[in-house]
Amino acid sequence: MKYFGFLLLLLLPLTAISQDHNNQLETYPVFPECSSVPYPSEEICFNNTFKSFVLNNFVVPQRVIEEDYTGEMTVLFEVNQEGEFRVLYIEAIYEELKEEIRRVFSALPVVEPPTYNGKPTYAQFRMPLRIPLVLNKIGSVNNSSEEGPVLVDVDSLPAKPGILEEYDAIVSKPFKNREYNSNLNIPLSHERYSRFDAEMNQIGTNSHTASKPFLYKDVNRYYNFEAERAEMHKNTSTWLGRKLWNEHLVTFQGENYWFTGDLVLDLQLGKDMQSDFAFKAVL
Repeated sequence: MKYFGFLLLLLLPLTAISQDHNNQLETYPVFPECSSVPYPSEEICFNNTFKSFVLNNFVVPQRVIEEDYTGEMTVLFEVNQEGEFRVLYIEAIYEELKEEIRRVFSALPVVEPPTYNGKPTYAQFRMPLRIPLVLNKIGSVNNSSEEGPVLVDVDSLPAKPGILEEYDAIVSKPFKNREYNSNLNIPLSHERYSRFDAEMNQIGTNSHTASKPFLYKDVNRYYNFEAERAEMHKNTSTWLGRKLWNEHLVTFQGENYWFTGDLVLDLQLGKDMQSDFAFKAVL
């Protein structure tokens, strides 16, 4: 009985708690100019120093000036564990603006990296930059400008098509098993193929049995995989029982794909030759 209890303990679901440490930084990245600033003012000093560097070094391209452009560009960037600035994404109407902001970022000094749990970490920021540059404001020592760089918030990412929306574009649909009507190969196995050998070789079928492996959709025309699976279902009403015997543990389905995940149990019984009898369970 104690072995059975141990087995149930192993099968209990594990819960993992994740945190977005970007929104819980212990310290912000620190420019040399901000090394003596007290902790409560670190964020303000970082924002103002960074914004000042960008505005002082950014040169508006001639084409943008000639076309009298007024607008805004957005830069998504990262400060990594080594304190280096790295551009992740730029949203701008002119390619010249993108090239210029990359040049400015390449000139940024290495800073003290942000920390989390006492260790260097990375932090991602989003910063709007208005054109002409005179439209940008920098906060004072005692107040932070609302236009400065801010830690990335998923809900605040640009709501336009692009690489930043790839994750949000994923749409989950109700799961329906497509395996038996798909172009997936049926794994080669004498035991498995013997189940539908008679159906595939019956007179009148338009099947090519000399070429293997078979596709599920080709065999499914003559052999009912769903009925075979239904015969193996266990009579259970609990969630754990359904997931263990009758259903996939994890399912996700999109427009042209699906994903499933299951537990694979490997139980073995053996005898220890050094004693009268021993029970061994291996998972």
